[in-house]
Amino acid sequence: MNYLQIKRKIIFEYLENYPDTPSRTLARIMKRDHTEFFTSEDEARSCIRRYRGSLGTHHRKYMKRTKYYKS
Repeated sequence: MNYLQIKRKIIFEYLENYPDTPSRTLARIMKRDHTEFFTSEDEARSCIRRYRGSLGTHHRKYMKRTKYYKS
């Protein structure tokens, strides 16, 4: 697996285990646990928001995995 696949797997694992945790809190946890994949909390938060569907309509339009979308 390459770097991006591992990073995506980490994100999905946290989204699966902590579905109701706010994005910022989850980003802080991910940054603390995986510093080699996330250089900042803001980067981790952006990734989380992308997969939750809250980063904007452009990203929702091209996202194939909608399982983690928040209503």
